[in-house]
Amino acid sequence: MNLFKFKNTYNQLPSSFFSQAIPEKFPNGKLLRVNEDLFTELSNEKITSEDKEKLELIMNGQSQSEDLANIAMAYSGHQFGHFSPVLGDGRAYLVGEISDFEKKKFDLHLKGSGRTIFSRGGDGKSPLGPVVREYIISEAMHSLGIPTTRSLAIFATDQDVQREKVLKGGVLARTAKSHIRIGTFEFFASQEDLSSLQTLVDYTIDRHYPEILKQQDHNQKIIMLIESVARAQASMVANWMRVGFIHGVMNTDNMTITGETIDYGPCAFMDYYEQNKVYSSIDRHGRYAYNNQIKIAVWNLYRFISCLIPLIKADSEEGQLEYLQENTNHLEAIYRAENLKQMAKKFGIEKPVAMDEILIDDFLSYLESESLDFTNSFTLLRMNPKELKQTQKLDAFLKQWYKRLEGISNFKEVMKNNNPSIIPRNHHVEKAISNCYEGDFSFFDQLNLNLTTPYQDDKIEDDFTKPPEEDQVVKNTFCGT
Repeated sequence: MNLFKFKNTYNQLPSSFFSQAIPEKFPNGKLLRVNEDLFTELSNEKITSEDKEKLELIMNGQSQSEDLANIAMAYSGHQFGHFSPVLGDGRAYLVGEISDFEKKKFDLHLKGSGRTIFSRGGDGKSPLGPVVREYIISEAMHSLGIPTTRSLAIFATDQDVQREKVLKGGVLARTAKSHIRIGTFEFFASQEDLSSLQTLVDYTIDRHYPEILKQQDHNQKIIMLIESVARAQASMVANWMRVGFIHGVMNTDNMTITGETIDYGPCAFMDYYEQNKVYSSIDRHGRYAYNNQIKIAVWNLYRFISCLIPLIKADSEEGQLEYLQENTNHLEAIYRAENLKQMAKKFGIEKPVAMDEILIDDFLSYLESESLDFTNSFTLLRMNPKELKQTQKLDAFLKQWYKRLEGISNFKEVMKNNNPSIIPRNHHVEKAISNCYEGDFSFFDQLNLNLTTPYQDDKIEDDFTKPPEEDQVVKNTFCGT
């Protein structure tokens, strides 16, 4: 019997959508960790030793199952604002599409599995460290209630990887509702392949937004797709802002059309609050800084909209543009409103008004001026504001905040449900990675266990809530390419 019920559809699309991928074989590799809870969610069964053996065969490139798709998906992307017409899965591939017991569909994807046609001279592999990082942070994001790819398993290869130094190799098995990105649409739009572009639109609607199928008007279907993607991505990025998450590489090839967080490269959670905080070693100009993420998400959406211009039925190009502008000029406001909604919840406010932006900004300004911890400051604000560093700025904020909370009886409950007590602290993630390279997964397991209950103070060990000491501060994070 097969590990999962695969019912593949993406590999039934025209050949321009993908390339067959032959995973590299790692016969002496080892399955190190399996996310048993996720396995149960996908299969409705507890994992067995036989299941683990089958998963290991997939991850070491030796599975003989004919049900696997084994394809590298084609896409383009705006990377730091510059367009790259051909990117694609250069060190990853789509194993297949799992049809779970509720008949929902999830991609099973491998990262670090070797070269594909899109590798562009790279080795297609990954060090073990980035695999461990993505497992920890993606699962933490899931527990935080933020849409994300999920990590199913970690596999150590039997081959070292050469980067700045020689490192042990690793492969990550992850799942997602989809690996279709804005960059997938850019791939066909840049080639002016309108037939494939329309096929991609139809496939996306059918698989991910089937409610749109009820709409009969061709142009309105496209508008509904754009709005669906906008709302999904606006919610995702606003939730990043809520928990102090910085993605680090918000390129259009890293933005899924389902609004799931994907590609945990040089990502990080803020310790001490800085509105323009950057961790990524390659983001030298702060394009993807914390406070730019909403703006960049909107910029990426416009790249998506521009791909769909030629599919609009109108008498002229001017007519196509005019139609899109009239029907999408409200979308930027959705991003701003969603960000206000998510940030307001941190203060116990479920129905924000425009003036609440000032209240929010006042507290964040206070945090930045005093170099205070983002996560823990909100915990103190909820539990005992007197434990915060007392300043005139804080006094002024508290007076306005208390006034705003008049008549809101459940504000502490709202705050508790939206302010995590624990995040994947960078120094903890780095410690887990370092230990895993040495073959010790005990801290990894302990950290992941604590991260599963981010809103339940009583289930979290105190050591995991403390900000780093001066000698523990992580200033830069790195992509694992």
